[in-house]
Amino acid sequence: MSSRAEVIWKLTRVQDGKSVFQDTIFSEYNENMFKTFLGAARSYSVMRGAIRKNVQEGIDRLGKIDL
Repeated sequence: MSSRAEVIWKLTRVQDGKSVFQDTIFSEYNENMFKTFLGAARSYSVMRGAIRKNVQEGIDRLGKIDL
Protein backbone atom coordinates (compact mmCIF):
# COMPACT_ATOMS: atom_id res chain seq x y z
CA MET A 1 0.00 0.00 0.00
CA SER A 2 1.27 3.48 -0.76
CA SER A 3 0.36 7.08 -0.04
CA ARG A 4 1.49 10.38 -1.56
CA ALA A 5 1.56 13.87 -0.07
CA GLU A 6 2.00 17.26 -1.70
CA VAL A 7 2.63 20.17 0.66
CA ILE A 8 3.40 23.81 -0.16
CA TRP A 9 6.01 25.19 2.23
CA LYS A 10 6.19 28.96 2.59
CA LEU A 11 8.24 31.01 5.04
CA THR A 12 7.51 34.75 5.30
CA ARG A 13 9.49 37.33 7.26
CA VAL A 14 7.10 39.07 9.70
CA GLN A 15 8.87 42.46 9.73
CA ASP A 16 8.37 43.23 6.04
CA GLY A 17 6.16 40.42 4.74
CA LYS A 18 8.87 39.29 2.31
CA SER A 19 8.77 35.66 1.19
CA VAL A 20 12.00 34.00 2.35
CA PHE A 21 11.29 30.46 1.19
CA GLN A 22 8.64 28.79 -0.93
CA ASP A 23 8.67 25.27 -2.31
CA THR A 24 6.30 22.42 -3.09
CA ILE A 25 7.41 19.07 -1.74
CA PHE A 26 6.07 15.75 -2.98
CA SER A 27 6.63 12.63 -0.90
CA GLU A 28 5.58 9.01 -1.18
CA TYR A 29 5.54 6.23 1.39
CA ASN A 30 5.08 2.50 0.81
CA GLU A 31 4.32 -0.08 3.46
CA ASN A 32 4.02 -3.84 3.46
CA MET A 33 0.35 -4.79 3.58
CA PHE A 34 1.06 -7.50 6.16
CA LYS A 35 2.29 -5.00 8.75
CA THR A 36 -1.31 -4.45 9.83
CA PHE A 37 -4.40 -6.32 8.70
CA LEU A 38 -7.04 -3.66 9.38
CA GLY A 39 -7.64 -1.52 6.30
CA ALA A 40 -8.30 1.67 8.25
CA ALA A 41 -5.19 1.26 10.39
CA ARG A 42 -3.10 0.48 7.31
CA SER A 43 -4.40 3.57 5.47
CA TYR A 44 -3.70 5.78 8.47
CA SER A 45 -0.22 4.34 8.82
CA VAL A 46 0.81 4.98 5.21
CA MET A 47 -0.65 8.51 5.28
CA ARG A 48 1.37 9.26 8.41
CA GLY A 49 4.47 7.88 6.72
CA ALA A 50 4.04 10.15 3.68
CA ILE A 51 3.49 13.23 5.86
CA ARG A 52 6.45 12.32 8.09
CA LYS A 53 8.72 12.09 5.03
CA ASN A 54 7.37 15.40 3.71
CA VAL A 55 8.00 17.22 7.00
CA GLN A 56 11.54 15.83 7.21
CA GLU A 57 12.29 16.98 3.64
CA GLY A 58 10.80 20.42 4.37
CA ILE A 59 12.92 20.85 7.48
CA ASP A 60 16.03 19.73 5.58
CA ARG A 61 15.39 22.28 2.82
CA LEU A 62 14.66 25.07 5.32
CA GLY A 63 17.93 24.28 7.06
CA LYS A 64 19.85 24.96 3.85
CA ILE A 65 18.58 28.52 3.24
CA ASP A 66 20.46 31.60 4.38
CA LEU A 67 18.24 33.82 6.51
